[in-house]
Amino acid sequence: FRAAGEAVRRAVLHAAGAYLSKCSADADGALPDEVHSTSGRPVYWIAPSRSLSAQKIGLFVTGIDALHTLHLSGAAHLAQQVTHLLTSPSFTFAVSRHVSFFECTIRVLGGLLDSFEAIGHPVLLKRATELGRLLLPAFSSPSGLPYTTVNLRYGDVSGNTVGHLADIASFSLEFLTLYRHTGEALFLEHVLNVYEVLWGAHDRAVTSGHGSYWTNEIDLNTATFVYPGTVSGAHNGDSFYEYLLKSHLLLRDLLDPSASPPIPSPLDGPATALCAELLVRYRVGVDALLERTVVRRQHNHRPITLLQDVVVHSDGSAHHTGLVSCLSCFLPGLISLETIHSLQPSPAREAIADELLATCVFLYDDTESGLAPELLTIAVAGEGVGVAPIQRGYALRPETMESLYLRWVATRDEKNRESARTLFERIDKRCRAEFGYSSIADVYEEKSFLDGVQPSYFLAETLKYAMLAIDGNLCFAHCAVFSTEGHPFSLRHSNHEMCHACRETMLHARRDL
Repeated sequence: FRAAGEAVRRAVLHAAGAYLSKCSADADGALPDEVHSTSGRPVYWIAPSRSLSAQKIGLFVTGIDALHTLHLSGAAHLAQQVTHLLTSPSFTFAVSRHVSFFECTIRVLGGLLDSFEAIGHPVLLKRATELGRLLLPAFSSPSGLPYTTVNLRYGDVSGNTVGHLADIASFSLEFLTLYRHTGEALFLEHVLNVYEVLWGAHDRAVTSGHGSYWTNEIDLNTATFVYPGTVSGAHNGDSFYEYLLKSHLLLRDLLDPSASPPIPSPLDGPATALCAELLVRYRVGVDALLERTVVRRQHNHRPITLLQDVVVHSDGSAHHTGLVSCLSCFLPGLISLETIHSLQPSPAREAIADELLATCVFLYDDTESGLAPELLTIAVAGEGVGVAPIQRGYALRPETMESLYLRWVATRDEKNRESARTLFERIDKRCRAEFGYSSIADVYEEKSFLDGVQPSYFLAETLKYAMLAIDGNLCFAHCAVFSTEGHPFSLRHSNHEMCHACRETMLHARRDL
């Protein structure tokens, strides 16, 4: 494992170094968001607009998203470069373009906050606070649910009235952490309000004849679910379930009697009630999700367990779509947190977690490249074939690596670390490009076309979870809670036996940096 761990660190240096070589602020003052890994061309999320200006606008997404991974891997010189660029007086998030509330929150706000906790540089909290305030106009809907896009300069939110659960309810970890470090109660208040609105919408749906499952689509103005709706443990639903359990853990930490700042009255009562309700809603919600979506098949003479999307109609009738996404491979890791944090884990959920993770690993093993396709369908014809690919590419996804790490922490089954090492070695072999790593077009070809796309989550999540699994790192799983983008937010008051030693180790690393 030692050699593999060093290989992961070299991969971090290769991917981040190639990106940061393009990040000396150019003549327009813009920092790119990604680098095209086969050509070396800078990539900007917000493309030039003829109607506004031809100026490139970048939010420095990969630099910020990857910063904690750079710190963790010991790449101090690259971490210092990112921090230095953020101190520039010309750097700003207040750009006159609509951006995704979800993506800006999980990638940029989260990346600033976990890095502030790790590194302690004041500019990181300063930039996080600036961005958090710029995102607040998203909550101007009549219901208080966040609109899905927001203009970071002017606060305009026009044009989006239907949202998805994952997009509108995956901000609580970041806002709770921002509240922890700023004491600005408005960030906490939005968390409390959004969950209260969602509970009401869900309770009304249950009363009208729907089960305890959650469908993804919701009208942001009226806070009512839109039908037909999709029940999914993948696209548009996945991180909603994550944040139920993880927000319970972080809010529990914030409510500790010794927490600073203490949650002020009159918010302490609603925060305490929400903390308990999040755990209940998680258990009921995940059980309902599994009941609706789990399917078992035989594929190439072996059993597989999958989550398939289900479409529900307004009368409560439903049909299975047959669609299976690799994104659902996050779920075994989420269920593992019940064991890791001693939350009276359900044996039934634990059993399904093991089945799902075994299938996720098998889907990698079952291709010529050793990497798994993005999207499959449950086959309706062909004896012995359980699934068939729809989208044949691999987009450097982290979900299986994440679950291998967390499942290893929960069970200490070494086969999960072995699988993480094997998966990383395949990525390193198949996806390495001149300027980083690349998504590939067809996992069923031994040598597939590299499309040059290196998403920021590859550094923030895929390589980070590979490093943690291969190193056998227990600190972060017990003493922090990971966002859906792989950003660990500290659980300061965890009483786990290793957390004091872990905090001391991280403190020394911070001083070294």
